[in-house]
Amino acid sequence: MKFGVLCAVSGSDPSFSSGSLHGLLRRLKRAEEQGFESVWLTSGNLWKDESGYPLPLVAAHFAVQSQRVRIGLALPLTSRLHPLRLAEEIAALDVMTGGRLDWSAVYPGDAAEHESFLSEKDFREQLGIVKGAWTADRFDWQGEAYAFSDIGCFPRPLQDPHPPTWLMTESPSLLSWAAAENHAVMVGPWSPLSDIEAQRRVLSESPASAGGGLVQAIRYVYVGKSVAGAREEAGPGLLRAYRERLLGPPAGFAAQAGGFPTPVDESPRFHESSDRLLEFLFENTVVVGDEVYCRDKVAEIRERLGVDSFLCCQDGLGLGSEALRVSQARWIDEVAPAFA
Repeated sequence: MKFGVLCAVSGSDPSFSSGSLHGLLRRLKRAEEQGFESVWLTSGNLWKDESGYPLPLVAAHFAVQSQRVRIGLALPLTSRLHPLRLAEEIAALDVMTGGRLDWSAVYPGDAAEHESFLSEKDFREQLGIVKGAWTADRFDWQGEAYAFSDIGCFPRPLQDPHPPTWLMTESPSLLSWAAAENHAVMVGPWSPLSDIEAQRRVLSESPASAGGGLVQAIRYVYVGKSVAGAREEAGPGLLRAYRERLLGPPAGFAAQAGGFPTPVDESPRFHESSDRLLEFLFENTVVVGDEVYCRDKVAEIRERLGVDSFLCCQDGLGLGSEALRVSQARWIDEVAPAFA
């Protein structure tokens, strides 16, 4: 089982300063030194169309500082970036990383929720153009949103035929499409295992499924000296991060306890007491405890979901850099070896 870390680059957040960016880069370098297989970058809130530090530039800077670790980008596809430009940027980054790049196309929400969000049809078209640009010397495209002829992509990706491509979405119809296209799928950090199992069934039971593709799990994790101690340290940050996630989608939309988007005031978990909500999160969505508990939880996730790739997220927990460093070291030294 492969383990990586997922870090958010919150460029549009005034509190995310240049010092924060350099601190993030140090965290990424430390993750490589500790032995993680991959580091992933994403925007601070995938449900918002935010500008800020361009993720490919941050990744390119880190590529120069790193030697072994794979570098992943989770990029929302929106109308703000032409898919041919995106294809060239990712291909150039693949060359700059020496073929160490992974990427995930994120479907942040329906076009009705934000002017720059895409319909599912336009999302599929954008992704088709990106992959088409990588796999043909010259190609034509006649779609509903884009049309061009005899276009090429330069540079070409270093990996053949292109960098590993993931899809992040909670849309049942896009999951069915991902199964038909044999796309690998990433599942978000707040989805309970029961919801991910339902998404997994959508992937595997699609009539056109080519096997359902790989599933990569993202979980908030924290490894402490004891289960009680870890939860006391991480609990306040988890509550804040989860409630901010519920309030994150535009136009008052929220993720229903890890499921598909629903209005905030209809979310069954949003108004629960802090104790009950934390109990739900610890049991269903996060991996927080001592090393024994975390090993058992990862084993459960692997058994129920069939995943062979796991991303550890610690952003937004409000913990100091030393606490995060120790937690990551415990994960690599005490948790990961059980899944080698």
